[in-house]
Amino acid sequence: MSDKSIDWNLLRKVRNHTADARERAAFEAWLRADSRHRAYYERLREAETRREDRPLRVDETFAELRKSLVSRPAVSRSSFPIRYAAVAAVILLCVAGVVWQQFSNDHETERVCDLLAREYLPASDRAMLIVNDTCYNLGRGENLSLDVAGGRIENDGSERLKYSADAGTRAVQNRLVIPRGGFYSVCLEDGTVVTLNAESELIYPSVFDAHSREVELRGEAFFEVAHDADRPFYVRVSGYRIQVLGTRFNVSAYEDESLHHTTLVEGSVRILDESSQTVCRELLLRPGEQFSHDLATSRSMVTRVDTRRYTAWMEGEFVFDNTPLGDVLRTVSRWYDFRYEITDPALEKYTFSGQISMKGTSDYLFRVLHEAYIPVTLRFEEGILYLDKR
Repeated sequence: MSDKSIDWNLLRKVRNHTADARERAAFEAWLRADSRHRAYYERLREAETRREDRPLRVDETFAELRKSLVSRPAVSRSSFPIRYAAVAAVILLCVAGVVWQQFSNDHETERVCDLLAREYLPASDRAMLIVNDTCYNLGRGENLSLDVAGGRIENDGSERLKYSADAGTRAVQNRLVIPRGGFYSVCLEDGTVVTLNAESELIYPSVFDAHSREVELRGEAFFEVAHDADRPFYVRVSGYRIQVLGTRFNVSAYEDESLHHTTLVEGSVRILDESSQTVCRELLLRPGEQFSHDLATSRSMVTRVDTRRYTAWMEGEFVFDNTPLGDVLRTVSRWYDFRYEITDPALEKYTFSGQISMKGTSDYLFRVLHEAYIPVTLRFEEGILYLDKR
């Protein structure tokens, strides 16, 4: 842990008394490394138990200032020039201004956090299905039973569509669109299950042909592909295709992010890199490996990763590991469906490590950031959350 990267998962374990001996030793070493660390930890404990005491801290600050003034040796009026009195008054006003500004920032941040908790709730199961130029709104409790070319689409009110095929029929294209603040899954006619994260879209046929199975993804999805040796499964994203016979993997390919990832959990997949006009490279991934493709440079690489960081959203958790603040906010804002703007680019260099429940309220992250070393204050104006540097 450092002044720009705090392991919130470790701090949470310490506060919940669930840290093991190794984690406790790491925490103690962090406390000893810098006096600011211990001061921050004490501030965190105080914030957890006495959030309402922020106005009191202003009074305490003035009380300490008053105490330091009256404890000084008495000085005769004749030996205290007017210019020194003026300087002392200016210093006192500056100190008071700084303290009041900090109190105002804390108060505004608290107000914005309360608003976020009320207005921006966790994502829910909702989506739009577009088939034959007709749009169907999907959500919990909304049933769907639809006959289409190639088969039948059903939804019993749960968070999953299910397709069944009619042999020998012509397929029709389907688009499953997940809005910000939503998630949904679909069981394709071959038994493959695709779970889509917020702000994602899947294009697929109602029934696959006899030789291959292919879908197109924008956004993020977790695939559990049904094995079929005679019909390889392809996922097309911008710049490359993923070929698989049967496996579990996560694909993140948002259009507002230049770096796309394919993370393999189980089985094996083949990456068909189509970013070049002259050559198509093939890469084979093994479990625990990730293929990263940079759209801006057309460069790609394969690395070993902790797959849980990239699949934890399936278990209802955000997991960040030295993740830049800008990336953290982009991920969280999709889930809670709020708009934001970082007013000072210097804030984006700060990183965040920790685990946050996706079922919690949207204010938790910002309370953590405010109480950490990250110098950020919040404003909410005309439906936009502004992050200012304090």
